[in-house]
Amino acid sequence: AGGSGSSGGAVAPPPAKRISHIRAYKERVKQHLETPRNASTTPPKPPGPRKPMSRSQRLALKRAYAASNVPTWHAECAPRRPRGVLYNRIPKSGSASIMSWMSGQLNLTAYHRFGKNVTDVTWWSPHIPKHRWLAEDDLANYVASLSEYGRRGRFVTQRHVYHPDGVERAHADGVALVNLVRDPIDRCVSRYNYEAFYKKRLPPVDFDACLDGGRCDFKHWHVSTGEQHRYQDYPVPSRKASAKEWKKFQRLSYNQSMALLRDECHDYMTRWFCGHGPECRDDSDPGRALEKAKHNVRHAYAHVGVLEDLVNTAQMFRILLPDFFEGDPDRTPDEADFPAHHTEKSAVMVHAAASGAKTKSAPLAPHNLDLLYAINKRDVELYYYILGMHQRRVRLCLRTNGEVRGARDHGDEGDVPDWATKDVTALLRVKDRPE
Repeated sequence: AGGSGSSGGAVAPPPAKRISHIRAYKERVKQHLETPRNASTTPPKPPGPRKPMSRSQRLALKRAYAASNVPTWHAECAPRRPRGVLYNRIPKSGSASIMSWMSGQLNLTAYHRFGKNVTDVTWWSPHIPKHRWLAEDDLANYVASLSEYGRRGRFVTQRHVYHPDGVERAHADGVALVNLVRDPIDRCVSRYNYEAFYKKRLPPVDFDACLDGGRCDFKHWHVSTGEQHRYQDYPVPSRKASAKEWKKFQRLSYNQSMALLRDECHDYMTRWFCGHGPECRDDSDPGRALEKAKHNVRHAYAHVGVLEDLVNTAQMFRILLPDFFEGDPDRTPDEADFPAHHTEKSAVMVHAAASGAKTKSAPLAPHNLDLLYAINKRDVELYYYILGMHQRRVRLCLRTNGEVRGARDHGDEGDVPDWATKDVTALLRVKDRPE
């Protein structure tokens, strides 16, 4: 009986500890996201050729105010000549549409302004866009990467990232920041529609049902524990993947999408423009974040436009950054220049609607609308602050004098209305609270 034992008293090694399927999947995802890759230089797809429209459709288009009377004598309307442009785009605010237009303007500007068939501006898209909040070392590396872009030539770059302090000084010729904002309540609802009906990561039910049923628990969210510093977009399994693999993907995607939704529906825009500092996440004194966000919007950005006035936002980009976005000087932007992405008007959602599928949530009930206003009161204040700045700059730089029928020629310097000669600080001053 003793002969069956191992000779020399050797002890068999313990069995290897099994790793759970979820943990193993997370490890593969982490390795995938952290694999270093070079930045892409492929710009977004520009708008396609225009489809023929009827006369009524052409008349119904919203057009920007003409730029023929831009006052060159006012510093707020003077063209900038930076080495590059950074669009640190805030999610669900029309960035895909405006980037498509920006991409198309680069070649048009090269042709009409510089006599070239192809632009020499490089569109850089970093391959680390999932990190929205950057630690001090990562932020320094990001600013250094923009400096490297500028060393190689003129550039435009975009990224989902909180306002990066000091980025405008990344090159000796400067880096101009631009952005586009949206009504914060509409942006929150858009995030829900995107996750539930476009990406199908959440159950496709009305937003009211999610809020009233407890899945969307917005009342117990805190920035110290709920802020999502990276958007971990899990890779979709292949069609040949097992049911277990798909179930893991759905579970992880649901948890991530719900965490992201809760984060983006709590004064997100205020934290975005405030930046990376601890004062931007101070629950005890949230007013500090709002004041710093206003300061950054006023002093750090060439212009912050609004989605609700996209055509004049584009016109301001053309005026302030003509070496990048002027395009054809004889053509004024209109709504047809901005293709719809991720909305009920996009090709994917039109096809889904034709098949009878639900494509967006029903309007919110009054009590849930009140809830969203209560948890986004600083965002609402910041939005109206930005809207006021945008409207006053459009009025100043496009010489509209508040009229809706187009720009008026107010004459040369010295023959202008009082409002146009005010100091820019007084002109752009808005009330601390929306009217």
